[in-house]
Amino acid sequence: MKIRNAMRAAVLISLFLVQPLYAEEPRETKGILVLYSEDKNHPAHELTDRGILETLSSDKRFDVRLYTEYLDLSRFSAASHLDNVSEYLVRKYTGSKIDAIIAVYPAAVDLLLGETSGIFSEVPIVACEVTAPYAERLESSPLRRRVTGVMGGENISGVLDTAFRMQPDVKQVVLIAGTEPNDRYNEEIFRKGLKPYTGRLTLIDLTKLPMKDILKRVASLPQKTIILYSALSRDGAGEVFVPREALSMISAAANAPVFSLIDSYLGYGIVGGRLISFEQQGRIAAKQALRVLAGESPESIPFQEQESYVSLYDWRLLKRWGIPEKALPPGSEIRYRNYSLWEKYAWAITGLGILLMIETGLIVGLVTNLRRRKKSERSLRESEHRVRLAISSAGAGLWSLDKDTGNMWVTDEVRKILGIADEEELESSRFLALVHPDDREKVRQAVQYALQSKQETRIEHRVVLPDGQIRWIASVGRVQPERSAEDSVLTGVSVDITQRKQTREKLRESEKQLSLLAGRLISAQEEERSRVARELHDDFTQHLAVLAIDAGTLELQRKWEPAQVREVLGTIKTGLVKISQDMHDLSRQLHPSILEDLGLVKAVQSECARLSRKEGLEVFFTHENVPEVMPRGISLTLYRIIQEGLRNIVIHSQAKTAHLSFQGSDSAIKLSIRDTGVGFEPSLVRDSPSVGISSMEERTKLVHGDFTIDSAPGEGTVITVRVPLDGRAL
Repeated sequence: MKIRNAMRAAVLISLFLVQPLYAEEPRETKGILVLYSEDKNHPAHELTDRGILETLSSDKRFDVRLYTEYLDLSRFSAASHLDNVSEYLVRKYTGSKIDAIIAVYPAAVDLLLGETSGIFSEVPIVACEVTAPYAERLESSPLRRRVTGVMGGENISGVLDTAFRMQPDVKQVVLIAGTEPNDRYNEEIFRKGLKPYTGRLTLIDLTKLPMKDILKRVASLPQKTIILYSALSRDGAGEVFVPREALSMISAAANAPVFSLIDSYLGYGIVGGRLISFEQQGRIAAKQALRVLAGESPESIPFQEQESYVSLYDWRLLKRWGIPEKALPPGSEIRYRNYSLWEKYAWAITGLGILLMIETGLIVGLVTNLRRRKKSERSLRESEHRVRLAISSAGAGLWSLDKDTGNMWVTDEVRKILGIADEEELESSRFLALVHPDDREKVRQAVQYALQSKQETRIEHRVVLPDGQIRWIASVGRVQPERSAEDSVLTGVSVDITQRKQTREKLRESEKQLSLLAGRLISAQEEERSRVARELHDDFTQHLAVLAIDAGTLELQRKWEPAQVREVLGTIKTGLVKISQDMHDLSRQLHPSILEDLGLVKAVQSECARLSRKEGLEVFFTHENVPEVMPRGISLTLYRIIQEGLRNIVIHSQAKTAHLSFQGSDSAIKLSIRDTGVGFEPSLVRDSPSVGISSMEERTKLVHGDFTIDSAPGEGTVITVRVPLDGRAL
């Protein structure tokens, strides 16, 4: 499309430049200056310029010298900049013969009318693409004597009628506009056009907001909503945008279709409709300029209402929002259609068919391959039937999601699980609307992760059926590449696990009660084990000490023995002392009396030193305001969670360092364990015994604490535990 437009423009320019060579008689030379309010890349200017060039190149009366300037007044609107622009134009065109000026958009017109003593003060002006209210103000102004022009159409009713034709149940309309003068001009057009629909539509005003707020709002609009995009050159935070690039951002984030007035926005996010043609406005403005060059005064040429529209639609957006082509007005043009292979390559396929008819040998090969293919297809259908039978017997349903179009294909079993009728179309937005609000973001992230990682993804979430019933669904999905890496389909299977969840919840409630009883029993057992271990430690240490003293005495009494005997006795004494120390360390590891002897902080320091020595894990431990005395159950719980968390880092995270901190207050104590390892998805491994998340959560609940875990693949893991010191729930 861009190449075709460029070739067309080149041909027009060539005709415009070469035409004087073939004129039958000399033509009068005239100068026309075109002042565009925005920068050169503005889409409206590109189309307007095409219409101006086409009209001027076809005129036979004048040899027109065309000058073009792009003022970029939306991005640089300060008074000092306007003065600099005026001075620049005066210096550049002093000495040049300018017979008429075409000013596109009101900003350029205002700049010219504000100059009363410069070289352009008496040059006729053709105002192009201005609003009807702006033209009415010029009609009553003394400056009308040197100004005429063409007004932009205010076809809001046509846009809304088109939207109602495609989506008859619309209840809300969103208005989006920026803060620049051109943005405000267009916003007023929309507001004026919406007044007749006040009783029918609810207006959601998103004008003059920062872009980040607009994107957030349009992503969660209520159903039966459409978006009207005016223009956004600068948002409420002062950030500058190219209007159609801003439109692309908004359309990509929105959960509702976007409509606008102008044809230059087609292909950047609007569905389409009866749109204003900037190219036609350029033609009309050029015709009015030629009338001025022919001697007509501007005030004798009335402002012309722009009545030329084009009925254009974006095929991709029609598919995205499920709008059938039969809902479009007759004679509509549909662009950006994805043609079938036959539509694209019919001539090549036909030629190939002729060639295949000539090549008999290839025909034989194709027939053989066809037979094999039919056999494979039959086998595939049988396998598919068996798979469907097995899945149906298991109460599971198949589905697939096209990430490009958002369309979903589902089996009858999935429709049954979701409680939707057979005739209802299902898209990703419709499916997300059925997901429980608390699980919606988790589902969206799981789908995005599966599409990006190309890995199998499992997730459990709730759905809210149309009758209000809440059910649990377990799904497994994986991307199946098709034509390219970018064109992929997420395929999966879903099962209703509501009964399993309810049973598990009852079991967890029972386990919670059992855990409370078990906790009390374990506490009593640990106290008894601590007492026995302490007594064994004292007795064994005492016996070892006596044996070491006896060995030392024997060594003193046998000084006259050879050196070998003394060496043996010394080794015995050293070994006995070491055994005594090892038994001391072992006893402290086997029972929690280490917390009573050392306190929680020193016990944790001892555990960190042990892991550094034996496992190579360097733990950075900090603590602040940790009470020296706290309930034994709390200190034991925190100590066990630290052991479990550090063990996970050693086994699973592949990290060489960890950060451990205590933060105490009068009412609670906070524990944080952090590493920068490989990380994981907590929802996928929460019930894994090897990780122990459930175990740590249950220990925390026993002391009425709060347990959270924050992790993601490649981003490490943070475990946070907060426990009240008075034994009451936080």
